Amino acid sequence: LLKLHLAVSDVMILLLKALPDMLWILTYEWKGTDAMCKTFKFLSIASFYLSSNIVVCIAIDRLRNVLGAKRIRPDTGVRHLLMRSKVAWLFALVWSFPQLVVFQTIDVLQNPAAPWIQCTDVWSIHR
Repeated sequence: LLKLHLAVSDVMILLLKALPDMLWILTYEWKGTDAMCKTFKFLSIASFYLSSNIVVCIAIDRLRNVLGAKRIRPDTGVRHLLMRSKVAWLFALVWSFPQLVVFQTIDVLQNPAAPWIQCTDVWSIHR
């Protein structure tokens, strides 16, 4: 079950981070809206958090199996795995919420005739 969650998080990284970044590099400009910028950054960071959280869940599960192998009942093992997986997903989403505030689109050149829109964080804008 945890391997499945890890595989899903890895596919999310591929589809929500690597592929859009590659397309953005090829176009050299952000082609989406401000909402798409925020959503893209939110989902790409959430996929990284999720992958890390699932690896932690795997480590906790291995530790639990080694330390308490005789005390673990089969019916509680799956329930604990599901609970840890849900917590991993929840934490990944909660920790990614700041991306919705921090990122926005901006016209770098501030030229209405030839706009050059980028999806960037607020700290890069105010430099």
